[in-house]
Amino acid sequence: MSIPEFRAYDKREKNLIYNQDLWLPRSLQNIGHTVYPVHITEDGIHYRLNCLSNHYEHDWEEDVVTCYGIEIMAFTGFWDHEEPRKKIYCNDIISFISKENSDLPSSSQTGRIIFCQGSKEWIVVDKKEHYLEKLCQVVSPRVIGNWFDHAELLE
Repeated sequence: MSIPEFRAYDKREKNLIYNQDLWLPRSLQNIGHTVYPVHITEDGIHYRLNCLSNHYEHDWEEDVVTCYGIEIMAFTGFWDHEEPRKKIYCNDIISFISKENSDLPSSSQTGRIIFCQGSKEWIVVDKKEHYLEKLCQVVSPRVIGNWFDHAELLE
């Protein structure tokens, strides 16, 4: 069984964060803390905080986890079909062809990836979260954006 992979979206800074990216909340950067590579889990972004204090002879480090203003998104295990291939994550917006319409290349649809708790599967939904297709059954998926930066792609 593989280890789950996650990415995060920082709603305040409006950017995607991947494992090993250099990241620290802006408020901590502004007061001089050092930025270190992060590790992202379903709990949040684990970052290293280099604390300076007059009460200690040396700096000390502490692992901290945050979820405030952060959206955590899991890797679905699927890749798109455009070169260079991209991993498909929860809340990605993809263009795809439904398996039933695979012989009609002009039948491309656009949808957002979410995890369906009921069926325990990744599915593609429209803007109003109406079911379109199971992700495992789409043909030629192509990541065209993410829900946070490009929601208008579902218009």
